[in-house]
Amino acid sequence: MSDDQPTDPDLPSNPLSDGRTLRYPRSGRGLEFDRVANFSDAVYAIALTLIALELHPPTLDFEGDATELLHKLGAMSDEIIIFFVAFAVMGSYWLANHRFVATLRSMDSAYVSWTLPYLAWVAFLPFPADAMGRYFENPVAVSLFAVNVAMVSLLEWVLLWRAHRSGLFFRPLTPAAYRWASLGSLAPVAVFLLSIPVMWIDTVLGLAVWGLSVPVGIYLKSHAPKPEGDDGRKGDVAA
Repeated sequence: MSDDQPTDPDLPSNPLSDGRTLRYPRSGRGLEFDRVANFSDAVYAIALTLIALELHPPTLDFEGDATELLHKLGAMSDEIIIFFVAFAVMGSYWLANHRFVATLRSMDSAYVSWTLPYLAWVAFLPFPADAMGRYFENPVAVSLFAVNVAMVSLLEWVLLWRAHRSGLFFRPLTPAAYRWASLGSLAPVAVFLLSIPVMWIDTVLGLAVWGLSVPVGIYLKSHAPKPEGDDGRKGDVAA
């Protein structure tokens, strides 16, 4: 069913139905598409704020003692570093979600339903991030963060699968583009899960394994399929 059906100008636009699931188009006067996108942004904004709120300035015995402050800030170095690591990880996922939603012409009720567990794991991230900052040398704390991020990536792929299956993209993905986009979502799952046994040897080494996501991402980007656009020019892959 087309998303461009005529509607009564005196009535609010209704979600379209294909007989099995409701579909919420991006365009028109309905708010459903924007509500889901704005809700996702709000969850990310709150989660990113919460990891910053877990950082507290040290308490000094003598407020004017610069040496004491430097010493206590040094003792907080793990927490400060983990804050920036967690912020970078969560920020990269927000950017990916932002780019992904920009390629959608509509959402359906199943896609919206899958968004909730995806955002639940995003909202949970500040907890393992705080635990990792406090107990960085404890492999359980760091592994918990790795599992959380792996779940975000896995559910990111589920949203991609649902959008591809339901034809929610402005430009449908070719089989090659879908495989490439799937690899982009599932590769971090493998990297973060593979880092967990390494954490039990050395947490710093396990953290270094996370860095494999960077060259993997660069490789995937350099090998992105280049489908033909509608006008015959090379177009972008929705991912």
